[in-house]
Amino acid sequence: MATEDEAAVRAVINAFIDAWNRHDMKMLSALFSEDADFVDVFGNWFEERTAIEKALTQRHATVFQNSPSLRNVSRSASIGPTWRSPTPLSS
Repeated sequence: MATEDEAAVRAVINAFIDAWNRHDMKMLSALFSEDADFVDVFGNWFEERTAIEKALTQRHATVFQNSPSLRNVSRSASIGPTWRSPTPLSS
């Protein structure tokens, strides 16, 4: 990964960590594209930025309200610009 790309990825990761630790789900969800998918630690799959923000806002008001702070991400990997997730299973 080019140095500029790595710096950009690290900036997004740091913004994610900062928003998570401040329980600012509006800021955190702004890091996602409009058509993003997000799978939480419980295995729930959320489609689209508004659904992600709503779900994480609810969770940070309840189960994650006292969650330990995220501090860092030790490793990340690029999956490529054309990767698309499979169609989610019906819930």
